[in-house]
Amino acid sequence: DMKQSAIESTLSVHNALINACASRAHSLANLGKAKKNQLQRLKVETDPAVALLKATQQLGQLEDEGHAPDGYTYLALLRCCAGAGEVARAQRLLSRMLDTGVAPNELHFDALLRACARAQWIKRSDQWNDHLKAGRLESACDCYSRALETCEEPAEVAALHCNRALAELKLGQHTKCVADCDAAIAMQPRYGKAFFRRADLTDPEILASSPDVLSATVLFVRLERQGTHGFRVLGERGRQ
Repeated sequence: DMKQSAIESTLSVHNALINACASRAHSLANLGKAKKNQLQRLKVETDPAVALLKATQQLGQLEDEGHAPDGYTYLALLRCCAGAGEVARAQRLLSRMLDTGVAPNELHFDALLRACARAQWIKRSDQWNDHLKAGRLESACDCYSRALETCEEPAEVAALHCNRALAELKLGQHTKCVADCDAAIAMQPRYGKAFFRRADLTDPEILASSPDVLSATVLFVRLERQGTHGFRVLGERGRQ
């Protein structure tokens, strides 16, 4: 609209658009599985890298119009890199800041560290899931435990607890499994999968009579869209 009205975009306008991309990248990076699947069914893009691409394109337009990126520009771009786990690009941006005389501060370095953490998370999560799928349950538990020592993002912390709970459930460590499910729910109150695993270890009579546990399990069924099967399971448990 600004272009059609022959109104020139200012540096602040470009920065606001890049910052919006950064917020989008962060949100997409922390999507829960159920929400991600729901958005994908609606044909909504869920890859944080796409937000980074749009931010990079906006940077190009900014420079084409004769503006010079400032500290706010670079911070938003680095936040995009953090969401997408793009360490190499974040490093290049930081180097470019220094080359052009834009002094980075602690926020810029924090974004770079978050990009490193995100990239490591993506790489390591594949390895942890391989342990779990291959039946190396104790190794999977150890991996999840080490990750929990350094992970700070609420959605990722909840996922780590929930995945460790699955390994503990298969190992017969029911007390630990319940504790991890509760920890996951504390971080993400609408984490359906954690509720479902928690319900698996709940006495059938409690499940049949407790509105809280029952409603939580129904919530999982709704979120995961497993309607018929989920309600059949609930019915069988209620009759036991």
